[in-house]
Amino acid sequence: MPSTQLFHGRYVDTQDHDALLLLYWLCDVLRDQTNRDDWDERAFHVFDESFVCPINGLVSLRLEILIDSPSSLEKMLKLFADVRQRVQNEYGTTFPKEWLNELPLGASFSRDVPTERLLGIIDQIEAMIVAGGTPS
Repeated sequence: MPSTQLFHGRYVDTQDHDALLLLYWLCDVLRDQTNRDDWDERAFHVFDESFVCPINGLVSLRLEILIDSPSSLEKMLKLFADVRQRVQNEYGTTFPKEWLNELPLGASFSRDVPTERLLGIIDQIEAMIVAGGTPS
């Protein structure tokens, strides 16, 4: 199913399983941080809740409640960079179908999936939030 990632009137369309995979990685990176601040804690809980319990069947990153200042925008961009690095370090260019099928993504994978698919979604969402800015 398709889901739409919204931010200040802009959007990026994703498939539910792609958005869930991104939420998985966002939570994974935040979970492993040793010095989480209040924003990190809040982001972890928002992403974890969205991963476990999509709202009305739609998978959302809920960016508008997390990015409310220039500093939170910078933290989100840093988090995306950390996810990118983790994905590349752990899986290189391909997510094995066996690993993907173990995750609760609501999809069945018959082939390995290029990591570039997720990284491309991150690129699109980053461009959207940079263009959307933050409230003054």
